Amino acid sequence: YDIEPMPKEQRHPLSGAGAHAAPPAWQDIPEVAEAAAPPKKQRNAAGIFFGIAIGFFVLSAGVAAYLFYFGGNSVSPNKITMEIQGPTSIAGGEAIPLSLKLVNRNPVALENASIEIDFPPNARNASNTQEALPRYTEQIGSIASGATLTRSIKAVLFGGKGDVITLPILLSYSTANSKAVFEKKVSYPIEITATPLELQVDSLTETVSGKTIAFNVVVRSNAPTAIQNVVLKADVP
Repeated sequence: YDIEPMPKEQRHPLSGAGAHAAPPAWQDIPEVAEAAAPPKKQRNAAGIFFGIAIGFFVLSAGVAAYLFYFGGNSVSPNKITMEIQGPTSIAGGEAIPLSLKLVNRNPVALENASIEIDFPPNARNASNTQEALPRYTEQIGSIASGATLTRSIKAVLFGGKGDVITLPILLSYSTANSKAVFEKKVSYPIEITATPLELQVDSLTETVSGKTIAFNVVVRSNAPTAIQNVVLKADVP
């Protein structure tokens, strides 16, 4: 008999260079591309924007300063300066000299301007102490833009030792082609350090009903000039 040879079975290798082959461990890994530098056009645009912002800020500051100092044609009491110079303390019965300085920084003139200073009810005219001076009033009229006005005022003030007298000062005014009346107010405090007259009374603190009691009264003047028409009055039960 003739024996036919058996066909050999074809076997595949365990590994190879086929499509399913794993890459070797030492295979080069592609490097990550570095971030691209920003274009020069973007940097130039940022610089231009920053320059425009600075210019706008400088322009705005200039306009604000102009409006603050000149303010167009608006009229404001804040643009009027009123300064009072004089002693801050006096002895009662002394004449107090006051210097009033007024500056109009408005772009227009002040019309129908007047000044009023209210004194205590017992204030006296420094030129004539027999004349009461409860208020000082002066009609000024027109005060031009940028003009400075000064006034000197004297008054004799009275009060108790340690009293603080506050003098209110009022400027009233209007503007051309307007019926509105505007006001500017300031105040000036003055302390009384001594009284023009000191009164001292000495007597018994206790007595018997129906018995005569004596009072020793001492009146002392601290005023630099003579005080006229002094009256001493005592009320008894």
